[in-house]
Amino acid sequence: MNDFIIRKAEEKDIDFIVHTIIESDKSSTDTISAVNIFSIPLDEYREVLRKILLENIEDNEYWLSGYLVAEYEGKVVGALSSWIEERDGLSNALIKSNLLMEFVDKEKLVKRGKELELIQSLTFERTTKSIQLEYGFVSEEFRRRGIFTKLIQSHLKLRLNESTEIVCAQSIIYPDNIKSFNALLKVGFHIKVDKIYDDDAILKYFAFKRKAMMELNGEQLESYK
Repeated sequence: MNDFIIRKAEEKDIDFIVHTIIESDKSSTDTISAVNIFSIPLDEYREVLRKILLENIEDNEYWLSGYLVAEYEGKVVGALSSWIEERDGLSNALIKSNLLMEFVDKEKLVKRGKELELIQSLTFERTTKSIQLEYGFVSEEFRRRGIFTKLIQSHLKLRLNESTEIVCAQSIIYPDNIKSFNALLKVGFHIKVDKIYDDDAILKYFAFKRKAMMELNGEQLESYK
């Protein structure tokens, strides 16, 4: 399948991008992290995502223009986001928290004790000046056609050509999401940090008990320029 195009996301793609964020988070399970962490209905979460995406704030996981979409015969069939971490000194975590504070009831953003421990147990520190890949999804009927791999490669090329300061590329994923995991391995990523939380209580907030930060660097990364 070579007759699909890769382009930057636009406002008309927001519904697909919202769907991408949710489906990527679920990773073929029924668990949507943000819905459970913030204790909000799914429809409310969708509306929050729409509002945040329309803000189009750069260099965070909710940056609409940071998404590339795959289009086939005028239909969007896949999407993936990327940004350069702390390009201008502000981290994804800081930008994301500020956006959430604006659009989510502040009382729902506060977690304490055991809940906070569980959530933090599967979080990672992103590397400054790294390419971050997040929230990838391809419609089921268009999978196994190389679209996700092409989206990854297109993002790497795009960000490498934007900055000469890139030190590596990273992606935080569930290794149990075999298709995404293998796609990253295919383009040269390796596991940098692997975290497993043995308590089943973590499954209230995350799709799986294991998360990994995968990384691509050196000559393998440079080859995508």
